[in-house]
Amino acid sequence: MANIETKFLGLNLSSPIIIGSSGLTGKTESIIKLAKAGAGAVVLKSLFEEQILAVIAQETRKGGVVYGQTDIDEYIAFYERKHSMNEYMELIRETKKNVSIPVIASINATSDKEWQTICTDLDKSGADALQLNLFITPFDAKISGEGIEETYVSIVRKVKALTSLPLAVKIGPFFSNIGHLVTRLDEAGASAVVLFNRYASPDIDIQKMNLKTASVRSSDTEYRSSLRWTALLSHLIDSDIAG
Repeated sequence: MANIETKFLGLNLSSPIIIGSSGLTGKTESIIKLAKAGAGAVVLKSLFEEQILAVIAQETRKGGVVYGQTDIDEYIAFYERKHSMNEYMELIRETKKNVSIPVIASINATSDKEWQTICTDLDKSGADALQLNLFITPFDAKISGEGIEETYVSIVRKVKALTSLPLAVKIGPFFSNIGHLVTRLDEAGASAVVLFNRYASPDIDIQKMNLKTASVRSSDTEYRSSLRWTALLSHLIDSDIAG
């Protein structure tokens, strides 16, 4: 049998097959099955910044009504973040106990303000590396493309200053100059770039005439864009590239 061992983020992989963040990587039981099937590494199901912030906002509103205290806001925010992190760190620890392949933690970040505070916790969790899934929705027409790119770079710099873990950055394809952004991420300290994030897309139910979520399944042609950009970018940066 051919030797398909490789390296990614400085980690030794028995195969180049890396299972991306998904429902399959959210439970230790399924990760064990993936490792037995030949996965070289797994990226755990992501912690989502916007989801936790939404819970904090909801609980804060409840707190203000029930308790009539403004200082409870800070306690609720602290509790929700800590609770989510404790659950995630337990997933990392349990997975590391049961598989020998690299386990990569994953954070879905939408700003440069919230997630840096958890990086020191991830350092202690036993994760082999960290993947940042970055997506800043360009809804605000006052923010330039350059401004959005600068936020991506700022997040990477801040995270690198707070963690010793190898850092992969997963980005989407919608930039005016992907090569320029990837070069800046490399210079900011990213050890790898992952191409590309897939986003939920809307559709229209013509029977009910309302919005619905389009199919979330990928097609067998989607790898072509990642393959193309891997070839175009590989000579520009020292970082690893994954698709």
